[in-house]
Amino acid sequence: SNTLHSCIRLTCDAQSGAIRNTGNYSSGELTVATTTDEDGNLHITFTDRLGNTILDRRGSEGNWLDTYYVYDNSGLLQAVLPPKATIPQEGSAVSTDDINRLAYLYRYDSRDRMSARKLPGCEWEYMAYDRAGRRIFYQDGKLRSQGKTRFEVFDRLGRSCLQGICNSTNIDFDAINASQMTVTAQWAGETND
Repeated sequence: SNTLHSCIRLTCDAQSGAIRNTGNYSSGELTVATTTDEDGNLHITFTDRLGNTILDRRGSEGNWLDTYYVYDNSGLLQAVLPPKATIPQEGSAVSTDDINRLAYLYRYDSRDRMSARKLPGCEWEYMAYDRAGRRIFYQDGKLRSQGKTRFEVFDRLGRSCLQGICNSTNIDFDAINASQMTVTAQWAGETND
């Protein structure tokens, strides 16, 4: 088979973030576009039937830089593996070290809003939204280690009117997203001057 135009199929477990090599895509399953830059380097893009880029391959013979994109069944981006990541043999998973240091990982709620992401070298970040789709809670690794969460409250017209950081040790971001809660603020007409 032509390795230049072959593409490994990767899958990602949404909860654990484990990325597995499940073999190559079949011939004709992906669209392949090849261009050459002014320095003679090739740029090969592999795209699935939904128009999602699966593999971005750049370079020249023997010196390929492959960036893999992994999607769920709905076409939502779950993971990005940069060229520095080692792609394992078929049936094996990408090393935990490579995932922690190099991978971009994404999770979504039932309304396809990003509810969590993990950037290379960082802890997971969590987000929760209200019924109108506005982000009302956010927590990264640093806030989590301090037992805190960033919040934002909107008025009835959708304007941000209160932002801050609250003490929190046990916010269930998935439950907030599933509940489709609405948080609003109302001015009582008083000031503290």
